Amino acid sequence: MTLLSVYGMDMYTTKTDFFAEPDWTAITDTNVSIQTNQGRFGTGALRLIGAGGLGDVIQLAIGSAPTTLFFGGSIKIANYNHDSDILRFLEGINEHMKLRLSNINNNVEFHVNGVLQANFDMTVGFWHRLEVKIVVSDTIGSIDILIDRSFGTDFSTATQVSSVFIGDTQSGASSFTDIIEFLSVPAASLETEVLWDDITLNDDAGTRNNTWMGDIKIQTLRPNADTAQKDMTPSTGSTNFNLVDEAPGPDISDFVTPESILDKDLYAATDLSGTVTIVNAVQLKVYAQVGDIGNPTIRLLVKSGATEGASTSQALAAAQFHSNIFEIDPNTSGDWNVNTVNTVEIGVERDS
Repeated sequence: MTLLSVYGMDMYTTKTDFFAEPDWTAITDTNVSIQTNQGRFGTGALRLIGAGGLGDVIQLAIGSAPTTLFFGGSIKIANYNHDSDILRFLEGINEHMKLRLSNINNNVEFHVNGVLQANFDMTVGFWHRLEVKIVVSDTIGSIDILIDRSFGTDFSTATQVSSVFIGDTQSGASSFTDIIEFLSVPAASLETEVLWDDITLNDDAGTRNNTWMGDIKIQTLRPNADTAQKDMTPSTGSTNFNLVDEAPGPDISDFVTPESILDKDLYAATDLSGTVTIVNAVQLKVYAQVGDIGNPTIRLLVKSGATEGASTSQALAAAQFHSNIFEIDPNTSGDWNVNTVNTVEIGVERDS
């Protein structure tokens, strides 16, 4: 798998929902919030504010710790009131590179190993697509930054930071990136604000999603009907899908329960909207927790045509999101398309 993580911000209502994602950690989150209608396409956005002397710092862990990492994120900067780090790529506590707001130049600075390399423009109050490729090495590493590039590999539609860095990009003992840090840091009474949406991470392995992803839009499709495959027990009523279709964030007041091993539910889902030309992958996300049935595990399922695809087993514990990315259509072993996504069934199975 080369697509490592996908985060569309219309999955959450509050920051409590957001931090139920196991890979995200709050260092300081006084002003972190989910804005349910301020995203790039009018849905959710992750908002970090530095205000009242208190800054926001949150971290995204990358379990595979790749040497080559592609990052994509939609970003909207409210102002250049003062200097503030907004994005850092780390190995542990060691900083390979960072992006920093510059009050003097009213633009964004690009630093490698603590040294300023270049400045580039991002218009205040507008959404931009930011892409970063970092290859970590203490000899021939590299960092490339692209702004507002469309799909595909044509770089002519993007602003490429002029002084792309080649050289020592390794700040610690190891040649990988395992943490990305998102920040908004104030200075006295000067406030900063940064919005994020549609965040993706991928590496350069395999044959799919192994390079620049371009201008990604993440759409959240929710259950809208039961199917014939319905084993789980509803907490109320006789239909299951409407107990797990919350929008935007999870609602634990109703739910379904797999009483027995191999209990499985599959649901129909809403269709893709707008004009879609490329489907990079399907990610299934489930909010689940242990009930009173011991130490169960679950598998996340997609059914395309007559063929099911399943995740590896995932252990349940405290309430949190469980995710799996399906990069290929299990029915064709090829790429997903609009039709196969619009007809896919999604669900979960208790497997122990």
